[in-house]
Amino acid sequence: MKVGKKISFYFTFFALVLYCYNVDAQTVTRFPYEMDFTSGQPSGVITTSGSGTNVATFNSDGLLLTGVGQNLFGGVLFDAASFDSTNGLNIEFEYSIYGGTPYVSTSPSYSSYGDGLVMFLYDGTIAAPVLGSKGRGLGYAYNYATNTQKRQGLSGAYLGVGLDVFGNFKGSIVQSNPQEYLNGIATGNTITAGAVNGTWSNYGLSHVTLRGAYDRNNRNGQGVNFSGYPVLATQSTLAKLNQSGFTDARTFAGAALMSTTSGNYTTNANYLAAPFSLRGNSKNPPVTSPDYRKAFVTILPAPALLGLTNDGFVITVKIQAGNNAPVTVIDKYVYRQSITYVDNGKSSPSTYTLNSSVPSVFKLGFAASTGGASEAHLIKMVKISLPYMPETQEDVAKFCGNYNLSYEISPFDNDIFYNGLLSGLTDPTPGNTNGTHIDYSTFQFEDATGNVVGSTPTLLNPTATYAQANVGTWVYSSLTGKVTFTPVKNYVGVAETYYSAKGPLLSGMPYNQEKYRSKQTKITATVVSCNTISNPQLPSGRSK
Repeated sequence: MKVGKKISFYFTFFALVLYCYNVDAQTVTRFPYEMDFTSGQPSGVITTSGSGTNVATFNSDGLLLTGVGQNLFGGVLFDAASFDSTNGLNIEFEYSIYGGTPYVSTSPSYSSYGDGLVMFLYDGTIAAPVLGSKGRGLGYAYNYATNTQKRQGLSGAYLGVGLDVFGNFKGSIVQSNPQEYLNGIATGNTITAGAVNGTWSNYGLSHVTLRGAYDRNNRNGQGVNFSGYPVLATQSTLAKLNQSGFTDARTFAGAALMSTTSGNYTTNANYLAAPFSLRGNSKNPPVTSPDYRKAFVTILPAPALLGLTNDGFVITVKIQAGNNAPVTVIDKYVYRQSITYVDNGKSSPSTYTLNSSVPSVFKLGFAASTGGASEAHLIKMVKISLPYMPETQEDVAKFCGNYNLSYEISPFDNDIFYNGLLSGLTDPTPGNTNGTHIDYSTFQFEDATGNVVGSTPTLLNPTATYAQANVGTWVYSSLTGKVTFTPVKNYVGVAETYYSAKGPLLSGMPYNQEKYRSKQTKITATVVSCNTISNPQLPSGRSK
């Protein structure tokens, strides 16, 4: 998919693909990193301890975080792969939420399945990480209790993106029976666009919610991993609905944002132009089904307000519902490295400064929960890439070997590389111009698994050569950016090779880094034997 325009809510494997290393928590250096989760449990993806029994399983449908039973918890950590945090990440995955038992409320009158799932990033240097609390915590946040229900939050947590069907992930709770204490958005917050005391549209169901990092300090003796994790922003995906019992023009909240300088929340009447439910209610529907769901999470460096350094990330979350374009739910939320939050998950709230500095490397995971409301949570087709990676397309050629000794191919003509500062607030420009978007000298021939074959261009010899036994020779020129294929004498058949390249070395831009090398991209040359009348390279009707 080519570049997409961003919409704005500007609140402020099949096994592991062999593009990457896969054991001992090595930092991924070749992208994309992909897992489809339909061929069993991949190496390095672990089901670790957390909030009780971890029920996550792998089958031909994908990673089933929870089934349809009540009070379940499941989660996984991508423990074997770390991702350098410098340039941010693109994360996408298909998910299905279906089946289960709804919770039925009589006052007010509504029902909902639950709870939901969370995709999260955590500090990749943390040893023996533990998942967070089940229920409203979704395996990310904590439950600070004094009894056996006490559960820590995710170890080393940096960011949790909750797809929260029931809607509790965004809320605070101070409850004694059963004990449950968690900070978040309390009821009673003033809605800026109306006069209702913090009442959520649709009873707060179906929200995409961002929670932030764990607090590295032991606040009030609660212990590390029992404070922090503040709600940063939340947005309903449903259409506006004024709840029963109100007949006037009051406005109900569809979204909320935390002030990072005071920790207070402002709720508002923002709604999506194309609303949908996070729950599709089918298992693995095709993309043509209205029940199909796919999530896209992008984190990009956030420029500092002063100076030339970056300060945190800009976060965008999109959801594709059915065979439609992805809908931007949260766009360009600026998540700084130091923020103020209110710990209101206790009887006497306190205001703290949260160290939300960016870890040097990320690891990634998923978790889900059910409670009195239940549903199955399934994910598959996980893809992790770098923002503004090259977008390369296969090249296909066909020619008459008995009329042409060789054939020239321009591999970059249908490719897109990027130029410009990598920032969450401005888009780099696409193109395929040598020196501006592409560095022709970084071209290399590769096999299907990304191993370099043949020679590579140098300053003294600006050509790369790859000789395929009994097939022919591929020659690339870094002066022209073109590939010439010369088949062996009398060769007829399909010849294939692969190539990759990088962007130019430009100040402040990452595109010449090895991790920004394009994926290996196929070039296919079909060599046929032609008589004169059937030569595809001659105009029709040409005489012999």
